[in-house]
Amino acid sequence: MTAPSGMSEAAAISHARKPFRIAIVGGGFSGAVVALHLLKQQNAAGLDIHIVEPRQALGAGIAYGDSSDTDLVNVPAASLVIEPDAPDGFAHWLARRGGTIEQAVASFPSRLLLGRYVAERLDSALVQAGASLVHWRQTATAISRRDGQYRIGLNGNAGHIDADAVVIATGHEPAQLPVGLVGASGHPALFSNPHDRTGLLRVNPEASVLILGAGLTMADTVVALRARGHTGPIYVLSRRGLLPRERVSSPDTIGDFIPIAPLGSRRVLRAIRQEIARQQLRGRPWTDVLSAAREQNPAIWRAWSGLQKRAFLRHLKPFWDVHRFLLAPAVADRLRAERAAGLLTIEAGHVVNARPAGATIAVAIRPRGAGRNVVSVRHFAAVINCTGAGRADGSLANPLIASAVAAGLGRIDAFGLGLEADEAGRIVSVAGDAAGDFFVIGPPARSGLGETTGVPEIAAHAASIANRLIELARQRRPSTHASPNRPHVATAP
Repeated sequence: MTAPSGMSEAAAISHARKPFRIAIVGGGFSGAVVALHLLKQQNAAGLDIHIVEPRQALGAGIAYGDSSDTDLVNVPAASLVIEPDAPDGFAHWLARRGGTIEQAVASFPSRLLLGRYVAERLDSALVQAGASLVHWRQTATAISRRDGQYRIGLNGNAGHIDADAVVIATGHEPAQLPVGLVGASGHPALFSNPHDRTGLLRVNPEASVLILGAGLTMADTVVALRARGHTGPIYVLSRRGLLPRERVSSPDTIGDFIPIAPLGSRRVLRAIRQEIARQQLRGRPWTDVLSAAREQNPAIWRAWSGLQKRAFLRHLKPFWDVHRFLLAPAVADRLRAERAAGLLTIEAGHVVNARPAGATIAVAIRPRGAGRNVVSVRHFAAVINCTGAGRADGSLANPLIASAVAAGLGRIDAFGLGLEADEAGRIVSVAGDAAGDFFVIGPPARSGLGETTGVPEIAAHAASIANRLIELARQRRPSTHASPNRPHVATAP
């Protein structure tokens, strides 16, 4: 056995008698799926897994927990592969709740159902593995490394967790309030968190509503408002006025763009367009080509230089997003009907400023392309911020991330995407080293993988991280895998 870096040989001998402890910070979808893949490993019985997640339920997080039955996943259940050895696991689970497997495979279920499925799979895997799992319903606020171990500080008087390896799975940073809305901060008609659906019940059902941002969160919010009986007009404002395209169900992927990736994002975009044109002549949907580009995204991202990545983020990403993050057909139909009835208006422009005006908010809007003096002021009973997750440089407001950076354990990448990491998700320290026991997964891992928000991508990355951690546990704790423990789950205060 080799002693971990910074640990004496005597300490290492004592250390080796303890189970290998893995701390996962964040128990939403990403963190729970890492734990699931760890528990499914052959040697999982020697693990001591701790998940730090303030929510009561594991596996859901904001994406699959802070939602309602009207919030649908934007891919059919057949594409939601969480465990490679059971690719139809979620579809079969849905079928057992009612309907045929054929119906389940083609369905676009609610996000809540996916969150519940992950939680059930985690519970089942824990029983079968005979491992130990502790759920700390706390928030991690600090991290340091000493004597070969990480120490994670918890909020309040909850103490700390010492771990041999850490996985950061904190998800998207909270949405940042656009500068133009700062003047209305604190007003009850301003909804800075679009996932606060209970708050929408306060809105006058006949009043005008403004939604900032035109992505998938906007679409979910429109559907949620209508489900709660809102009949008033809804206005959507975004920089470009671009709406996500509708998903076309097709299992195929066509095209190989990795060989030309080093030529830059514009060359890849041209090749994608050419391939789409060829396939449409053959009657194939354009989504088949985009699916291939999505699968190849990590390799394409790694092939680009820093300048090429920056050019993509600045000029092409908004157009990529509306073709990559697609609407479920039922949601697309609803938006079309709303627009045809004149109840939903999509506009391109930005908010100049906003101020309280009694029970409403007065919003000054400048249309895209208009001169500086062309501004219209409108009053809204509700303004909902759906502009998306905050930039990663804002993640320094997250005390855990700020602590990791201050301790030299990590650094924010050059593009403001998240913690700098390599293609395996290993976090790069201030010194430029990637530690084999410190990982990041999900949206904060974008610097190394390009895009890590889809269920299949996160699940595959979770399996890869689990494999690496099991191998690390085998190297550091060869004796802990000799006999399985009894299954143990606890919830810490």
